Amino acid sequence: MASGQGQFASWGVGTSVAASFGIVTGGEVGPPNSPINHRRGIYAQARMTGAMLEYTGSVEFLPTGTNDATLIGHALRSGFTDPSLTALAIEGGHVGEHSWLHTGCYIGTLELSQSVNEALSASITWQGTDGSRDDSPTAQAAETGNTYEWFKTCVTIDGSAYECQEISVSLDNQLEPYSDLDTKVVGSQRKPQAIRIGSEIVTASLVIASPADHSTLFDMDADDIDVDIDVVWTASNGTRTLTMTLSDLACSANPMPFVSPDGLVLWNVELEAKQDTAGALSIADAPV
Repeated sequence: MASGQGQFASWGVGTSVAASFGIVTGGEVGPPNSPINHRRGIYAQARMTGAMLEYTGSVEFLPTGTNDATLIGHALRSGFTDPSLTALAIEGGHVGEHSWLHTGCYIGTLELSQSVNEALSASITWQGTDGSRDDSPTAQAAETGNTYEWFKTCVTIDGSAYECQEISVSLDNQLEPYSDLDTKVVGSQRKPQAIRIGSEIVTASLVIASPADHSTLFDMDADDIDVDIDVVWTASNGTRTLTMTLSDLACSANPMPFVSPDGLVLWNVELEAKQDTAGALSIADAPV
């Protein structure tokens, strides 16, 4: 029986890992998913065969410094007319058991979140094209930086503070593994040939305690909505500053939930970015 103390998660650019994730709090990794195709016909005829393999997984972690900031940045594409992402290697396992290494990985989804009393949290999923099992794995050295705590954070909407209580930013690269009908190598016939990169979808959710002015920011019933809302989220761990900037946003919802008589009145803000637009989300890491 193995415990979580011996588990590890690592990543690197290319085909080998070189750094660990920050403080890992969840996720999963393992052999590829192997969906089943059912071939059925009349007279109760049925066959089963393997569909295209899915080298996918997830890691939830608390970023702790430069390596994590670099990893998060790999979720952003370098171009949009010909979408391109950085290919990564991601490994996870247990030092006393085994590990799985996925290669040819693109980050499919990224979520960053933080709330009062909580550290900055990140979550990624990926799609890869290949993988291998290691029965005697070696973990990369653990990260040593500090977490990005809530009391060192600042969130503004169009340059103003609204007593933000929670924020989350989500990015979806709309990845899809694909193959072809060309001749396949035996032993790799069901592996994806490549990963298609789709549209970039960026959204943000905020909870604020100070309502925004209806006439200047969230004029929800206007004929022409505001499509140029900007959000800047700056987090610090004492030595590094991580700045997430969202541009060209529009507000899709701004309700005020009902609360108990002694509860804090809050407003939910749902924002969407212009799709496939450079700068909709940018991430910058710098020393304090």
